[in-house]
This record gives sequence, structure tokens and C-alpha cells, in this order.
Amino acid sequence: MKTKLAKMEMEQFLDIKCSKIAYLLGFIWADGYICKDSARILMNKEDSNYIKPIIDSSGEWSVYINPNKSRPLSWKESILFVKNSRILTSFLKENDYCEKSFKSPDKILSKIPENLKHYWWRGYFDGDGCINLTSKHRRASICSTYEQDWKFVKDLASELNFNFAIEKTKRINKSSGNENKYSKIHIQNLRSLNLFLFYVYEGYETDNIGFKRKYDKWVLIKNHTEKRDAFIPSYIHYSKSRKTWQANYKKIYIGTYKTREEAVLGQKNYLMANSLKLEPVLSLT
Repeated sequence: MKTKLAKMEMEQFLDIKCSKIAYLLGFIWADGYICKDSARILMNKEDSNYIKPIIDSSGEWSVYINPNKSRPLSWKESILFVKNSRILTSFLKENDYCEKSFKSPDKILSKIPENLKHYWWRGYFDGDGCINLTSKHRRASICSTYEQDWKFVKDLASELNFNFAIEKTKRINKSSGNENKYSKIHIQNLRSLNLFLFYVYEGYETDNIGFKRKYDKWVLIKNHTEKRDAFIPSYIHYSKSRKTWQANYKKIYIGTYKTREEAVLGQKNYLMANSLKLEPVLSLT
């Protein structure tokens, strides 16, 4: 019976139909690793409160508190989740999870349905991403290894039409003499930031999957943008999960269409019928 249950659990990964599994695969790409025949996730104890229900939904994992006391003080309150499964580790290896520090996750993304891919991105962003808010700047960043292949970010940027910059840094630690290397993705143009985060957090209000602290920062950005009437140029938005275009005028919903051309036409007809003009959209950085 236990063997049958384990096989059922693994089928969730082999045939991805669940938002939580898609999220977990993104989070494992960011913060997980493989050790022999086990998949492991080591993370901050406070953040684990949001991840544990998602991990539990995927099957039975072992949990260890403070597994490595030699880590820095900030890491002492940590939790290690361990899933002993040859099927899962083989699946992850086949999809480049052992080479994620320098490969693009194209294989695993190709196995996730379009309407669930933004959950993979949410899991990945929760693991390796951050949102910085200051009085003058708003920026989303993703940090990885110096050798990281950022093709998957380029592909998403092309699909959603947002801009980003790649930072590559090599630095010598003065005390140890060791070289620190990393690369980062930065999305800071407000229009691009909204496009990316709107995609990542689509549906969060109802599913509550992922770190609330990051979603709350996105809400601050979104609310600020809406006050400036600068959410998306022309108020035309594409929902990748639903494959539809939505036309709006400020906060007024006009309609949902199959193509962008239909959305633009629908918006134009609405403006003409109501004697309205589309005001210029402000772009902030």
C-alpha cells in the first residue's frame, strides 16, 4: 500500500497538473539540491511556514531542524526538507536540476502547462528573487551563479515584452582572498516591473501560494502605479495563463479578447462611444 501511495505521489511530478507542484519545482530549482537518491530543500525557518503546506501536498518528506550548526548565525534557525525517492531524483536529474547553476531550465518548463508556468516562476522567484523598495527606486532582482544561462529569462521577457539587465560581478574577498562571483537579473523600469510581477503573482489573492512578504511588496508597487495611471501602456494586458487580451480604460474594464488587435479595437470603440481620450501613461523608474 505504501509503495502504491509513493507512486501516486511521484505521478504528480511526472505529469504536472497541480499549481503547487509547479511552484515546488520552481522553488527546488532555486533553493533545492540532490544528494544521492534524495531531493533536499534547506531554508529559513520563518519562510518554511509558507512552504511546508506546499511540500506536504506533494507527499511525505522528512523534516530536520537546525541540521548544520556551522552555518552563519542568520542561518541557525533553518529547516531541511528531505524526500527519499529514486523516481523523483531521476526526474530532477533528467531535467537538469543537477546542472541548474549553469543551465537554463528549458526542459522542466517544457513539461509544465502554460496555465501553470507562472507558478514555477513564483517558486523560483521566492527562492532566488527579491524586490527592493526605496523612496526613489523599485526593482526586482534574481541572483544566481556567474555561469548561469539566463536564456529562460530572455524567453519570458520576449513573451511578456519587458526589459531587464544582466549584472556579472567578480570580487575578491579582502579577508580570505577568495574570489566571489555571481550574476544578477535586474528589472527596474516600472512598466517592465509591473509586467513581470503581474505574471508571477497572477491569482495569488485566491491561491495564497508562496511568500506573502514578497507579494505584499508587489501590492505596494501595484497600488502606487495605479494611482499614477501607469500600470500598463494603453491599458491593454495579456494573460499568458488564459491566453487572452484584456482591454481597460484606467480602472474601467472594457472586455476580454482573443487577440491584441481585437482588444485595441474594443478599447477604441469604447472611447469613441463615451467621448474619451486615452491619456499618456507615465513611466517611472
